[in-house]
Amino acid sequence: RTNSAGRYSFTMEEPGTYIIRESVKPGWRQTYPGGTDLSHTIVSVGAESFLDVDFGNSDADGFDHGDAPAPYPTLEANNGPTHAIIPDFGLGPIGATGLTLTDGEPDGLPDVDAMGDDLDNEPDENGVEFTTNLSPGAAGTVEVSVSLGGNAPGMLQAWIDFNGDGDWADSGEQIIRNLTLGEGTHTLGFAVPVGAVPGTTYARFRYAQESNLSYVGRTFSGEVEDYKVDILSDTPIAVDDKYTVEQESTNNALT
Repeated sequence: RTNSAGRYSFTMEEPGTYIIRESVKPGWRQTYPGGTDLSHTIVSVGAESFLDVDFGNSDADGFDHGDAPAPYPTLEANNGPTHAIIPDFGLGPIGATGLTLTDGEPDGLPDVDAMGDDLDNEPDENGVEFTTNLSPGAAGTVEVSVSLGGNAPGMLQAWIDFNGDGDWADSGEQIIRNLTLGEGTHTLGFAVPVGAVPGTTYARFRYAQESNLSYVGRTFSGEVEDYKVDILSDTPIAVDDKYTVEQESTNNALT
């Protein structure tokens, strides 16, 4: 059992040497005791109690966070997305970069270009690529790469803020729901609503072993990746071209 400070107490009825280890949840890293086996050794003469057996843990680099800018919910204070890192399980191809598939951060890293996570430590946001332009009423296509690291396939959730109001809560903004994806690269289609507002907006992709994830909240597997995207106008924009040339000149290149 543990006391109010989280320290363990044990009663050993039989004499002997006991090795005490901690089972650490995904996303957490044991910091105490150190060494190679991360354990306490207790020698008991029998019918003996041991108090204040301590294990130290940290979640400073064991969770992946988003990086969409405010007012999107990215920071933990705003219930931003948090994924406990399971080695080699998440979005992106492992072998293509030779880098860690997902690196951890203490909190979300809001950035106007949605590059906060990429610019912190390793550039690990490489699991999603938009392969078509986005315009109101058109079909969009995205390629999503997944690595499993020997684990069972997870599920993908994805959102685009089509009306640019700073959230993904509106009808039609979740473009992918509970889609099971195995290892490899997948080409996925989705519809861009007729009422989508042209301009710069943001997308959020979450891959995890849990189903029905929202665009906020904590989960104990996978990865979150945020992206800055542009919605193009479906109305052609006329631009007047002007060229100035010298009188009686020839062979002028108009570019």
